[in-house]
Amino acid sequence: MTAPSRRNRSLLNLLAGLACLAVVTTGCLPAGGTGRPDVGAPANTQARGDEGNGSYRAPRVPPGPAVFVAHGAPFTGYNNATVQMNSDPDNDVVLNQVLADPFVVDGNGKFLLNSDLLVSAELTSKDPQVVTYKIKPNVRWSDGAPWDCSDFYLAWLAGSGTTTYFTPATTRGLDRATGECRDKNTFVETYRSPYADWRENYMHHVILPAHVLARQTGIADVTALSATSAPADLKRAGDFWNSGWNGFNAATMPASGPYQFDSSTTDEHTVLIRNTDWAGNPGGPATIVLRSVPDAAAAVRGLAS
Repeated sequence: MTAPSRRNRSLLNLLAGLACLAVVTTGCLPAGGTGRPDVGAPANTQARGDEGNGSYRAPRVPPGPAVFVAHGAPFTGYNNATVQMNSDPDNDVVLNQVLADPFVVDGNGKFLLNSDLLVSAELTSKDPQVVTYKIKPNVRWSDGAPWDCSDFYLAWLAGSGTTTYFTPATTRGLDRATGECRDKNTFVETYRSPYADWRENYMHHVILPAHVLARQTGIADVTALSATSAPADLKRAGDFWNSGWNGFNAATMPASGPYQFDSSTTDEHTVLIRNTDWAGNPGGPATIVLRSVPDAAAAVRGLAS
């Protein structure tokens, strides 16, 4: 990943802070607080835990009117896990509200289970290392489709490096694990060698809607894909995962987080509205408008007025 310039880094830190102040969905960390360099942290990561048990639930916040947030560049793609999109931190500023992660990170860098979505995610064996994710029943994408094991499986398949048809920004961690769906709400990783940072595997918005990829490619069952599948099937899946989510298309970009895309999104501004299918407490503002303003000083003046 190419490091942002010092000017861009300052702009991102400033705008991430402004976004946190304005959005007030569930609190914020400083930019970079999730472990990725110079990226505004998800708005639900100022987590304290649920009564000290290492989990997190989005708190209740008062409803409010629309808010406006400036950021450095236009939204360019929904899949920020690809090698071509991963270097664009402005996508993360948008996706922080749209795509949910299995864990959130508190102000001390501790990983907390996102218990709005998961029952558990834990080591169920040490030798070999096995990690089991239990997804809550009836968790849904904003288009009504289940948020389930197939979405984790797609994230594992695309990020594991087991085929050459996907172009992930990194395969670290997933390259030493196999993934399988035990049932629609249970995803299991089995590691060939121990990996201490397994909680990071599906962070940063890599859990994407497998049902959309299946619909767009004609692949009946994404969880049946493997390195030994027909090359034509793998190519269709890889081509869509690599570039099918570039740009903006509300029909192929449902939300798993507290906000979803509105159809009025354009190249210059992204409009988010509350996701009524979100499993947690609803976001505060009725609408979030994120406008790209490359000049930091202009962004501050615009927000002030």
